[in-house]
Amino acid sequence: MLTIEIIEEARRLIKKAGSNVKQSIQLLIKNAENLDDRDLLESLETQFSELERKSRLGILSFSEENLQRNKIVSTLLSFLSQKGKELSERLVILFFGAVPNDLPHLDIEDEKNLIEMKMVKHEHYDFVPIMNTTVEKFQDALIEYNPRFIHFACHSNANGLFFENKDGSGNREFFNAEKLRDAVRKRSRTIDCVFLNSCESEGIANLIDFTPYVIAMNAEVHDMASNKFSQAMYSAISKENSKIINYLDAFTIGKERLEQLSLSDSFTVEFFKNTLS
Repeated sequence: MLTIEIIEEARRLIKKAGSNVKQSIQLLIKNAENLDDRDLLESLETQFSELERKSRLGILSFSEENLQRNKIVSTLLSFLSQKGKELSERLVILFFGAVPNDLPHLDIEDEKNLIEMKMVKHEHYDFVPIMNTTVEKFQDALIEYNPRFIHFACHSNANGLFFENKDGSGNREFFNAEKLRDAVRKRSRTIDCVFLNSCESEGIANLIDFTPYVIAMNAEVHDMASNKFSQAMYSAISKENSKIINYLDAFTIGKERLEQLSLSDSFTVEFFKNTLS
């Protein structure tokens, strides 16, 4: 997937001394998912390879070679400018998934895949999963993506979340609710909603009183129930296809889905609407 970071790296390759235009094009082809984008980039790669061939054979004069090179670079820079503008206007849903080795297994890969299928064609939102989340990954992603909506899929209790340890062991690292609150508060001007799809997360939700909406669970919740709720909620969001998400409607549809499947007897999904000053 093309990201702001890849766009900037491609620009850097073009502009650095000894301009590596071909490497820039190949980087973009590798990450482009849109077929029209790939067609354009592959055409530019073909044109540039042909230019290199003619240059080696001495077929072109210096001025002719420069003219053709500048034309390719101009088209490429125009593409990067347009893509950069499109990406900067898109909104981000950040999905943080963690299943430490020393805690029971959770099917968050399933949850993530189902949401991706729902959101892949959304006109305004990019769904960005951060798997094997550590505290460091979480903090870095908040800064990098400036999200509108944050979704946690992990183990938790009333006092905080269980991420994975940064030492590579895959075991748990506890991230207490106060530290979570403080990290999210720093980005709160852009965040509309925090979704704590994890057990006993109501206590954490009570601390996050500075975003318009928070969704949390008031007790232990089974994997199937959390996945079904999440799937139904994102289905509602994807069908709206709007920059403005109606979180209450999406929440209500998710809750109705649980009731239809008789999966909400032992816990309640809570919706918090905060009054912001």
